[in-house]
Amino acid sequence: MLVPLCEEMSKGTVPLHMYARSTRFGKTLNQSMIDRFFNVAYAGEPDVFDGLEISEHREFDRFRNRYPVIRLDLSPMNPKSQDSMRESLRSIVSKTFLDVRSAYGDEWMSPPIIRRFDAFSDGTVSDTDVVLSMEALCGHLLGSLRDRSGDRTVSKPVILVDEYDAFMQKVGKIPSPEFEDVAKPLAEFMVSAFKSNTCYSLGIMTGIMTLSRTGILSGLNNITIHTFLDEGSSGFFGYDDREVRSLVDACVPEGSDKERIMGDIKGMYDGYVFGKREVCNPRSVNKYLSRRKFDEPPGRFWNGIRDNSFLNSLLASAPEPLQDEIARLTMEDGRTKKVLIDQAVVYQDVYKDPTESALCSCLAMTGYLRAAPLEPVNKLDPVLCEVSLPSREVEDAYRDLIVKVRARKIRGTGFLDALYSKDSERATDEFNAHLRSMSVRDPWGHREYKEHLCMYFREHAFRAKAERDSGNGFADVVVEGDADHGIPAACIEITTAEEAGTRDLEAVETMCWRKFEDRRYGMEDPGCLLVAFAWDRLCCRIGIRTKDGGTGPFANR
Repeated sequence: MLVPLCEEMSKGTVPLHMYARSTRFGKTLNQSMIDRFFNVAYAGEPDVFDGLEISEHREFDRFRNRYPVIRLDLSPMNPKSQDSMRESLRSIVSKTFLDVRSAYGDEWMSPPIIRRFDAFSDGTVSDTDVVLSMEALCGHLLGSLRDRSGDRTVSKPVILVDEYDAFMQKVGKIPSPEFEDVAKPLAEFMVSAFKSNTCYSLGIMTGIMTLSRTGILSGLNNITIHTFLDEGSSGFFGYDDREVRSLVDACVPEGSDKERIMGDIKGMYDGYVFGKREVCNPRSVNKYLSRRKFDEPPGRFWNGIRDNSFLNSLLASAPEPLQDEIARLTMEDGRTKKVLIDQAVVYQDVYKDPTESALCSCLAMTGYLRAAPLEPVNKLDPVLCEVSLPSREVEDAYRDLIVKVRARKIRGTGFLDALYSKDSERATDEFNAHLRSMSVRDPWGHREYKEHLCMYFREHAFRAKAERDSGNGFADVVVEGDADHGIPAACIEITTAEEAGTRDLEAVETMCWRKFEDRRYGMEDPGCLLVAFAWDRLCCRIGIRTKDGGTGPFANR
């Protein structure tokens, strides 16, 4: 990233770039690298760039450690209201002034500048002053700051803004006019910092979403936006095969099976496409290697690293058929879809018309989907892509995202509602109605019943596995629960009329319960549902009990 930035600066231009990448792909790390290279505060310290590409360009040494650097972390922005946005922006600006003072000291400050810094640090300035703060800070640094030799630092400051769109992750379903009102303080701040400000040399912003056409970036007519489909910036984020190999060689002890470990890493973390470059999630690779437990399978580090209020709200607003279509990506390995990915999707407008393209665009930008372009990418124009789950690591997180949305909708309708309400009689009626609506082979066998039931749960975005080892044998189907939404796990045993030697489904169900007792099927969770499926072709009888002894009405009779 440093080489192209220095090339731009050599031409006398003032680069302003926004890099949009999914979470934990090195955005903040890149900003720290830019800070270390340009920041005058590091002048005279050991060279940490030796051996890197930038060290081969001695002509760019004139940029090294010659600039004041201003860093802003906008992740604390609170979008509850316009007032809360202004208040959180005031706190962020206050911290930034304190950080600058800590980095460069007070010696360069005149009494008026000290008073100005004190006012910003104390948060006693007006809202207008907060909006104009970066322009004022750049002017102070440019006019007065001196480097360690005592020479005035004539270079204009570098401004680094991280997590500029983090507030969106906390926003629910807000109509566009209200969203624009809430976002107004940030939009005004950005315009002042980068459009009307003539006292900066380089501006870098990072985030997950482009937020173009929302007012946040639309006022910055000189900005270059790099999405995950941009080929020019594809090498700045993520680890490709060569980089993973280098890390494995450096971190894994000699004598270990490095080829197996390399395969394990690629199998768990590989699959994202940036431009035309396929990469692994760098955070996950680093965490796995740092644990140094190479005899164990790679862990999943994706879940729980970001608030998904925005995506939860967005998916919940989508029609159920569209939710089903998106959920089906988890149903089988390698499943793909061709979808038009809109790099400049207007997020609040998605609520008005939650199309498959809009939802998949959001999921791809936030890292829940891999999107491989099927046609040339032209700036921020929509691009036809093949979408799929990016990696095994993300598969569980993707399902969790869908399940938590769908979990709110199963109450009050159909078979799932009856099942989790432990109403055996209604569950039987609902599932029989489902079977009668199908055209199936006659007769079915045990394996077909099991596969059909497992697929039914997966189609409704539940994590279901067939023949899971449980107790003294294998349960036919195990459905994982969702504790956050009060949905217990379910352990399902199927007995067919053919196996029981009778078409009396009550007798078949009794045999099913005997299997539970003999083989001790079930889970550690005392609230786990034990479900007996007595099945005869297109007819079934369902009994429901809980491991702690609770029963449904039909199972009890």
